Amino acid sequence: MTRFGGVIQDGGIGGGTGGGLTLAATATGTERLAGVNTFTGPTTIDGGTLIITRTGALAGAVNNSSSFMNFGAVAGLVTNNAAGFAENAGALEGGVVNNGTFANLWNGVVSGGLTNTGTANAGGGQINGGIDNRSPGVFTVNGAVSSNGAFLNETGATLAVNSGQYTITGGILTNSGAVNVASGATLNAAAMGIDNLGSGVGAGGPGVITNYGTIDDDLNNAGTVLNYGAYNANVDSNIGSITNFASGTWTGNAVNTGGTIENDGLWAGSLTNMRGTLTNDGKIVGDVTAAGGTVNSFTPTSAIVGNVTLPGNSCGHERARLDHRQCRRDGGLERPL
Repeated sequence: MTRFGGVIQDGGIGGGTGGGLTLAATATGTERLAGVNTFTGPTTIDGGTLIITRTGALAGAVNNSSSFMNFGAVAGLVTNNAAGFAENAGALEGGVVNNGTFANLWNGVVSGGLTNTGTANAGGGQINGGIDNRSPGVFTVNGAVSSNGAFLNETGATLAVNSGQYTITGGILTNSGAVNVASGATLNAAAMGIDNLGSGVGAGGPGVITNYGTIDDDLNNAGTVLNYGAYNANVDSNIGSITNFASGTWTGNAVNTGGTIENDGLWAGSLTNMRGTLTNDGKIVGDVTAAGGTVNSFTPTSAIVGNVTLPGNSCGHERARLDHRQCRRDGGLERPL
């Protein structure tokens, strides 16, 4: 192991710029930089391991094809190539392009965004700026992690919140890939919401959201949403498919604008069917408005605690359990055929 505590700086007549540092492909050891290095050229890691200690800093970019660990500060862009392994528990101020394996640890902070086609593991800290998760990229969360920019999860890519809480505060989560939230984990996108895209829309699709934990957001859906846990969201529009399974609880109001909504669990909020199909085999605590489309709501296993409104009429039975009855257009109830 080699440790260098001095300062590497640009040199030449008049303090020229552009000097760089290279760990050759033949390198097998570990190099530690503990000083605040001011050279502006790139740092290239083709072999061995480079560690920037807590007191260390780099002013230029890093191009890693081996092993890079940062506990200090890097001002330039970090490019982690397919064979590269990079960890951050310090500050990466110029952003990250990851095609290999990248881990953000503890209180590590990435500024300038992340473009990922490899494996990005967020165990803590912040990944700020826009995030573009591209196929076949996998972005996993296993801790308390936050981001202040938009998150684009493209077709063929996966956002997996396996444990802890991932909070997106400053941008929309746009999904045309897979978003998976595990039991006990939380995805909080309530600040700007989620656009779950359909096939051929925007960055591709269709997006699939599968929740066994907790999701907080406002949702526009043209893809597929499968909820087995706790989903807290108003659905502003739906031309895709939303299923709230028997184990699921959905809290929020929803407007179906041409897709399908199926509730087999508990839905706490109002449901308005403009077009498409609304099916209730669970319990709805809220009003149901059938303004158009098809409503298959009143099976023997279903219940509605609220008012049911048909076009121009209402079954105004507050806290009514409709069981397997159907609303007549005069506002009364009738047995099904």
